[in-house]
Amino acid sequence: MKRRLKETSKALVLSVAQLLDARYGFETLTSRKALYRGQADASWPVVSPIARVGDFELREWDELFQDWCLKAREIGGLPRSEWERLALAQHHGLRTPLLDWSTNPLVALYFAVCDLPNSDGAVYFLAPAVFAGPSTAPDSLRSLLDVMSLGRARKPVYCLQTRAFSQRIRAQHGAFSLHAPVGADLRTLSWPYAHERSDGEALEERLTQVRIPQEAKASIVVELAQLGFSHSRLFPGLDGISREINDRLA
Repeated sequence: MKRRLKETSKALVLSVAQLLDARYGFETLTSRKALYRGQADASWPVVSPIARVGDFELREWDELFQDWCLKAREIGGLPRSEWERLALAQHHGLRTPLLDWSTNPLVALYFAVCDLPNSDGAVYFLAPAVFAGPSTAPDSLRSLLDVMSLGRARKPVYCLQTRAFSQRIRAQHGAFSLHAPVGADLRTLSWPYAHERSDGEALEERLTQVRIPQEAKASIVVELAQLGFSHSRLFPGLDGISREINDRLA
């Protein structure tokens, strides 16, 4: 019987080793490549940045995105691929329909523990049924939304890994998901659920959450730093270095 995420996610992680154990168990269960996302507050919805601003029209957002691209070109070159332009905009603070994930669970763990010391964090494990690489992604966001939305009783999740064309995406082992409708909170879906690929193969898509108690965050930050996962490592450049130095003053 399918159960909602909140009924199945009871695991607590108190260390890096426990997170890796949970990751091993999840990937063994699903037998597929997994993606990971860390959130500093376990109560936050799992939604894209654009969905957090309330009601919006995708067409209106697309006009704003094209304006962003026009202004960005004045500063420097942009990737040819629309997906890479979206990923670049996302990593530079623009609210987009994409949701950030990582192929490295320790990157996700860092984001779960680096902020909000008085709140429990969470790491989400996702085994996507649809995962596209740079050469297999649809040409445009709108064409993908059309494919995802037509004749589907469930709200599908589409995952994408772009080229590591920027330092930040490379450092964070970045990947992205897109949900239809765009504002869908992954926690509201029933997991696992069946998904049929274009070639007819049936797959079971899964999402689970492990919780990081607030009292474990500080020690995990230290562990991750010893393993080379710090703000300056994940945010290459002066901004990341400044944040890391400021944290030492706190």
